[in-house]
Amino acid sequence: LYQEYKMFLSYDDKLQTSILASVRSALNIFADDTVARITTKDTIAFADLRERPTVLYLQSNISDFAYYSTLYAAFYDQLTSYLLSRMPED
Repeated sequence: LYQEYKMFLSYDDKLQTSILASVRSALNIFADDTVARITTKDTIAFADLRERPTVLYLQSNISDFAYYSTLYAAFYDQLTSYLLSRMPED
């Protein structure tokens, strides 16, 4: 990680500014008070999804979907990683 940081510092100012703007844009959702509040705790136990048939609904207004897409992607990534890394013992 340190080497990557050193490499970043070697970029010209214009490229550094562009990279930082992209990062800020991607992380901007986490500055939202509502997002901060709903992501401060974990209320879904992935292991419980294997215990009984479960339907899981993720809901937001269609007009807000693009805004929350980062959260949806993170959730699905974590869920898929969990399910694929811990195969049931039957």
